[in-house]
Amino acid sequence: MVNILICDDDKEFECILENKISKVFEKNLNIEHNIVCCDNLTSLEMMLKSDNVNIVFLDIMVNDKNSIDWMIERQLSNRLTQYIIITSFPVEGYRFSETESCYFLIKSKMNDEQLLNAIKKAISVASKKKEQQIIIKSNGKNCIINVQDIAYIESFNNSIVLHMINNDEYPVCSSLKLFAQKMPPNFLRCHKSFVINMNYIIGYKRYQFTLKNNYDVPISPRLYLKRINDYKNYLLI
Repeated sequence: MVNILICDDDKEFECILENKISKVFEKNLNIEHNIVCCDNLTSLEMMLKSDNVNIVFLDIMVNDKNSIDWMIERQLSNRLTQYIIITSFPVEGYRFSETESCYFLIKSKMNDEQLLNAIKKAISVASKKKEQQIIIKSNGKNCIINVQDIAYIESFNNSIVLHMINNDEYPVCSSLKLFAQKMPPNFLRCHKSFVINMNYIIGYKRYQFTLKNNYDVPISPRLYLKRINDYKNYLLI
């Protein structure tokens, strides 16, 4: 699932962009996605605190406030979130290079190909950054782990176990659904009890993915073809 947030005070353009993004995903990516919108930087800041946002489409000028200046002032550094800056006023993007934004789009010149390239780059960067550290509580201790070191996540009732690529295991009190929502786009829910890191897949066979270190993770029979296609589409990003 790719969670997308659009922040723009132009409601008409916001609606147009939302439709364009959905069409790009349906036609070219075939990846599950969710889009929410807001029209001010205060709401954006609140939504970002959820840690569930993978991509933000952010207008440079939101209610007469320069969002790039806002980003720099707040030193936004959530490595799980990628920013695509959009604008009708290119001259306002003079500080673009000072942010961690991954793409810059001019509204009047934006076409489907540019939008697709921007989304693919955002997903790629969000999925493959080396350091994406989060704090989890496991066995009564606060532990700092790198998200991209998680090979797969397994659920047991209302708790989960993070299986790391180095064979470490971290039990965490959380539902699989809630925890998976915080993961970058390279994490795929392939079974009601399993989420896998697609960066570690080395092969698959009927109803099963094989990961590095010879982990075998089941694929739901009902979703088998869909999940294989999800993985193939991810490889093309």
